[in-house]
Amino acid sequence: PWQAIKRWVNNKLPSSEDFLQQLKVKVGIGSRTRFWEDPWIQSGTLKNRFPSLYLLSSQKSTFISSMGCFDGNMWKWTLAWERELTREKLQMSDELFNLLSHQHLVPNHIDSILWKAKSSYRAKDLQELMKVDVEVDSLVCN
Repeated sequence: PWQAIKRWVNNKLPSSEDFLQQLKVKVGIGSRTRFWEDPWIQSGTLKNRFPSLYLLSSQKSTFISSMGCFDGNMWKWTLAWERELTREKLQMSDELFNLLSHQHLVPNHIDSILWKAKSSYRAKDLQELMKVDVEVDSLVCN
């Protein structure tokens, strides 16, 4: 079912944004969640929240699990930049690290996607978000 949904989202239809806003990424070890591009932070993607830092990052499209390492039970972030950061960018970097300090990776747990809209996901919910007249079975079974 998710392959059909992914194709629909990748087509970037206006209603696909509504759908994406109903999802929440629950990060475990971070091996399935992209640091900059996926909406794993409460306020959306880091790429959109810190666009100038994203442009300077040498770790675009990198999974969270490759953005640092565990030191005992504590995760330490290791971000890499294509060039030295200016004073302004260092301030943004401090803001980013402050935000990241509230994120806790969980060793031995895989990342998951949660449906925020209701307590459970139904294909009919997706159909309503899409605002199109398509049979739910064709969405789910493709």
